[in-house]
Order: sequence, then structure tokens, then C-alpha cells
Amino acid sequence: MAVTLKQIAHASGVSFPTVSHVLNPASPRHHFYRAETRERVTRVARELGYRPNQAAQSMVTGRFGSVALLTTTADSRSYLPEELLSGIQQAVAERDLSLVLARMPDERLTSEQVMPKILRQTMTDGLLIDYTDHVPQAMRDLIDRHDIPSIWMNTKQPFDSICPDDAAAARMATSRLIELGHRRIAYADFAYADELGDEHYSLTDRRAGYAAAMREAGLEPRFLTGSLTNKDSLLLEEAHAVLGRPDVPTAIVAYSGFTLSPLLVAGLMRGLSVPRDLSLITFSDRKYDVAGIDVTTVLLGREELGASAVDMLEQKIANPRAPLPARSVGGHWNRGATVTSPRELAL
Repeated sequence: MAVTLKQIAHASGVSFPTVSHVLNPASPRHHFYRAETRERVTRVARELGYRPNQAAQSMVTGRFGSVALLTTTADSRSYLPEELLSGIQQAVAERDLSLVLARMPDERLTSEQVMPKILRQTMTDGLLIDYTDHVPQAMRDLIDRHDIPSIWMNTKQPFDSICPDDAAAARMATSRLIELGHRRIAYADFAYADELGDEHYSLTDRRAGYAAAMREAGLEPRFLTGSLTNKDSLLLEEAHAVLGRPDVPTAIVAYSGFTLSPLLVAGLMRGLSVPRDLSLITFSDRKYDVAGIDVTTVLLGREELGASAVDMLEQKIANPRAPLPARSVGGHWNRGATVTSPRELAL
């Protein structure tokens, strides 16, 4: 049988209203009671095995005490690395909130009937939306129209969003190579062609950050792009072709490990010394290695992003109609072992 507030009041020697206010941190009278009283009531409740009635508290406070992490079932359009999830979990725990995972197909996320009900169905106060690219406009419109408290993660937009500052990360990587004396620096992305559609913002922002750093140093940007392919053999062929040209760069900024890995393997196969003949740098959520080689990376701060997203959502829940300026999270340097001064300077 469930333990009641009346039983706790009797066992702790206080009134029923006192127990009600003490065990509900959202109560406006919670902090009116002395610390000894709150400690005694809490201890007795714990000893009796009391579990709060979340539904009853929700009726009083208008809050469920939880947030939903909303993802899509569409392949590759929700990105949830361990670091991001860790940041979210730590932040909700610090606020004594619960985290609910809501994974839904696009047809539900764009439905006029379903979307407004999503908070009641998941019993949550707001949404952390992890939807990276090709975001349905109907979904954005529904969230705006119904004032659903939401923060978008890994998506770049003017308000109510937070993402890594990919342009700054690429500028950081390129500037580091320039400081070391490199002049023939290329930017490589073998996963995508030159003409991009509604892809993830990082594809254009990293290219732009690299190009800005090059031009500021009086250097001409050079882009190495491939075709839309996921076949490792074709990627390795692409890398061999790049490194077999007479004007081979001394350093390459790679969009991701997906592009860097074949460059590193092809370089070693062609007898190039990494990093003395060829410096390589990329972007990642954690320390990244290829064949045991610690790759120099700009770490994108996903844990900080998760914690900040929860903070923004708390503000959004308090005032759903007030747009919050977008935030970005800076990168951190992982020195690694694939970047050094070019050979001509080292000699």
C-alpha cells in the first residue's frame, strides 16, 4: 500500500500541510520551514518508503518535472554522441528533472493532430530536438504556432538553437597550420560534392572557416572534394589521387574522420611521413585515432552543448513565446600526433 502524506505527518509529528509543502520543492512555502523540519520530514518519508505522486504534483505546479529528447527515425538526421547525451543527463540531474526519449517518424512530427499533443503524451515540459538536417518546415511551423517550449540542437538557426561553432573550429585548425609555417594547405571532404543542398550546416561552415583563415593570411584556398559515396575503396582511390599530384599539399584540414582516414592510409602507403611530409587535422567529439595514431583534432564540445541546451530549455519553458538568441559552443584543441611544421622548415 502506498505511503500517504497523513502517515508521514503522524510519524514526524507535524501537520499535513507542512508535509505537503516540504515534500514539494515547487511549493511557494517550501523554504518557509526550518531546515530541521524539512530534514525530519524528508527522513521519515524516506524511511517509510514514500514515493511522490508526480501526477498530483503536476496538477498543482503545472510542471511534469521532465523534458523530452526528441529524435527522428529518419536515418542520419538525429546525432546523439555519448558526449552530448552525458551533458544532457548531467544537467537534468542537477535540476532534479527526468529525461524522456521520444523517437518518432517524420509523419508524426509534422502532423497537426500529433505535434500539439506531444508534451501531454510524453508527460514532459519541453523538448530538446535533435534533428540535424533536412528539417521539415511543417515541423518548425507547428512548434512556433503552438508555442511548444523547444530548443534545437546541432541545427543552426537564429533563435532557440545551440550548435558547435564549426566555422570557428575550422578557422582554429587552419590558423594553427599557418602558424607552423604551412602555406600549401587544402581542405578535403570526400563525402560530399561541391554542390550542396539542404545538408547539415557544418558542411558549409567548416569550409568557410578554413577559407577565411587562408585569405586572411594571403593564401589561396584549395578544396578537395569527392563524390557522394560511402565505399572505403573509392575513398582510398580518391586519397591516392590527391596525394599523387605534383602540387600535393603539405597539410590538409579534413571535414571529418571519414575523409581523414583514407588520406592518412594513402599517405603512409605512398611512403609519406605523417606529419613531417603531410600534416592532417580534423574535427571530432572525442580523441580520434587511426591505426593507433592519435589524430590532431578540434574537439567540438558536445558535453558543454548538452548542458547549455538544458539551461536554454529551462528558460524557454518559463516563457515559451520569448525567442532565445542562438548559442554556439567553441572547440577545444587536442594536440595529437599528425601535425607539425612542414619539412622544408624543419630542415
